Amino acid sequence: MIESHLIDWEKITITNNLMFCTVMQDEEICREFLETMLHIKIDRLTYVKSEDAIGNDILGKGIRLDVHVKDSDREFDLEMQMTDTQELPLRARFYHSLLDADALDKGQSYDMLKESYVIFICPFDVFGKGLPVYSFDRTCLEDFSVRLGDKSHTVFFNFGAWEKVGDHEIKNVLKYFQNGTVGSALTEKINSMVTHNRYKREWRERFMTYEQDMAVREKYWYKDGVEAGIKEGMAAQKAEDEKIIQEQASELQKQAEEIARILEENARMKALLENK
Repeated sequence: MIESHLIDWEKITITNNLMFCTVMQDEEICREFLETMLHIKIDRLTYVKSEDAIGNDILGKGIRLDVHVKDSDREFDLEMQMTDTQELPLRARFYHSLLDADALDKGQSYDMLKESYVIFICPFDVFGKGLPVYSFDRTCLEDFSVRLGDKSHTVFFNFGAWEKVGDHEIKNVLKYFQNGTVGSALTEKINSMVTHNRYKREWRERFMTYEQDMAVREKYWYKDGVEAGIKEGMAAQKAEDEKIIQEQASELQKQAEEIARILEENARMKALLENK
């Protein structure tokens, strides 16, 4: 396990994945956060769970949601994403699909699907347009006034661009995520929880175990990636070698055909000269 004295606890902020998950497990904070960031009203949360694993079957790919939240008729997935993996839109699509598959039991009709939100909170701009918030609902390309109405929503928050936010409350939250500045009642509650967790023995132990587990996972991910890269490189090299061999064989065939033609021509000329 990682040694406690080697960790600068003051540097662990809300953007740490475990800290974010822990803070958002507080139902009051989570409810206020969702209401503020999505401009919705929530009477009561019925389900709040961090690191929630869901999947539709034993053979299919499952997911582990950072924070999985439900109220009476809506479902939310909150994801703290500090690294731009270049596939977040596709991941959002997959998360929506598994949320839906997990929500319906066999025989239930589709109209029982809840309204769903997949929300990514990032320090970077996923789409490169300089916006602090990107909200997506499905609309008709031929007529933007026509909405699909599938009750699915995907939102990307770019807290690196917090200064561009018009809404004062959202701006305060994104600013807090960016630099830790407390500027609202909600960010005060979040910051108090962060500070409390930093110096709570149980949370520190959990953090060290979590970080150790992540280090092991990354080690195997790296190992698998290296092995996959080696195999891919060997396959590419083999294909390139085969291409070169084929090209060389083709060139040798052409040279052999040219030599045969020259020998045939020499033999024909020799025969003509002998007959004179």
